[in-house]
Amino acid sequence: MSDTMSSKQNPFEAWSELVESTMKVPPPMFMPTGQVGEGEKDPWIALIDQLWQANPYSKLLPIDPAEITRAFQQIWLDALKNPVRAWNNYNDFVQQYTQLMTETALKFWGGDQQVNPVVEP
Repeated sequence: MSDTMSSKQNPFEAWSELVESTMKVPPPMFMPTGQVGEGEKDPWIALIDQLWQANPYSKLLPIDPAEITRAFQQIWLDALKNPVRAWNNYNDFVQQYTQLMTETALKFWGGDQQVNPVVEP
């Protein structure tokens, strides 16, 4: 049993060979480097915009997916710059959501407790 195992590669060597063979591929002609300047257009957002314009539903739905993507990018970058604030916001959301679901479940089960609502319309 040990003879058959010693003749095969171990997983680390196989992984190393895979990474080395992958790294030999020439890089693509255009690679975005860092953030895009003010006057320049982000290639991903430009691609999303082109795909949306090619979609027949783009005439029916008045949304701008490129702008939505840009907004999510800004939220994501802000979360990376301020991880403590992002974590605190996440904890607040989870706490309020848990309170809301618990209150709803108790009302549904008949254990209606007089608790101030976390969220009001």
